[in-house]
Amino acid sequence: MICSESELGLAEEKSPGIMVLPETCKVGTPLPEALSLDTCVLDVSITPNRADCLSVLGIARETAMAFDLPLTLPEVAYPESGPEAAKELAIDIEDQEQCPVYRAKIISGVTVGPSPDRIRWRLLAVGQRPISNIVDATNYVLFELGQPLHAFDRNKLAGNVVRVRNAQEGERITTLDGQERKLLARDLLICDAEKSVALAGVMGGANSEMADGSTDVVLECAVFRPGTIRKTARRLALPSEASYRFERGVDQVGSVYAMNRAVALMLETAGGQALPGVAAAEPKPYVPRGIGFRPARATLLLGEEMPEAFCRKVLAGLGCGLTDTDPTGVIAVTPPSHRLDL
Repeated sequence: MICSESELGLAEEKSPGIMVLPETCKVGTPLPEALSLDTCVLDVSITPNRADCLSVLGIARETAMAFDLPLTLPEVAYPESGPEAAKELAIDIEDQEQCPVYRAKIISGVTVGPSPDRIRWRLLAVGQRPISNIVDATNYVLFELGQPLHAFDRNKLAGNVVRVRNAQEGERITTLDGQERKLLARDLLICDAEKSVALAGVMGGANSEMADGSTDVVLECAVFRPGTIRKTARRLALPSEASYRFERGVDQVGSVYAMNRAVALMLETAGGQALPGVAAAEPKPYVPRGIGFRPARATLLLGEEMPEAFCRKVLAGLGCGLTDTDPTGVIAVTPPSHRLDL
């Protein structure tokens, strides 16, 4: 049969015409094999305390630990040129409790267009509508690494500044879905020098979105207070993949790698150049937490012998730092930044 992408389930919206296969495809080859499609989709139920598992990386960590396998992350490297990003864009955070860190990368000279088929079809497989190579890169990293990101059209931001502040009571913003939202003073906003441009951690604003003619990008990578995002998203009945993760907590340390991964994808699929460095403000840097762990206490609670060597192996497999056992039988455990539940 002659089919379009939508008829084959490879696009959500109605396709403009017949899907033309690459000339390298051989007659008789199964379509998933010819197009290098994923043949399996894992549907995993995650408990609310395991925010670290809301990504491919999170499930890979669990698998690596359970089966004693190595964990390999994609290599991230890209060239930078031009003026320093920190000199081009200032970051101002009013309340460090609401936003412990806000980072931004600047990319200039991009060409907005469709993403490569491999990225579009993977997003469709997880229920995400492909939009453009710039937006798709942020969504791809969201599902791959668990860090929500947002791409602003730099030319729509006024004053070369990004401000993170609470809304004024009754203030309004029109979000990407075209709806005007009335805000409370507890809602958190991302603003430029003149106006609000996004509802922090929930949805971007219609006045700063990437469009077909956009050429410059400000890529937001931030951490927000979970309770604030949860209250805003629920009150406005505006759930999103981003708010779902911010509500449960994201990895403040790992967010740097996620940001760079998205930049590399954008440069690969949309061209352009990344400005050197990062425009950032981190009023509340991540501080590792210390936990006292006693194998003898674990044995008492579980009713089964928990040898210290076994406990150490499991904790190390989870990414924890361990010290020598002190005279009272306590091991000082430092959980990794992505395990907020420990």
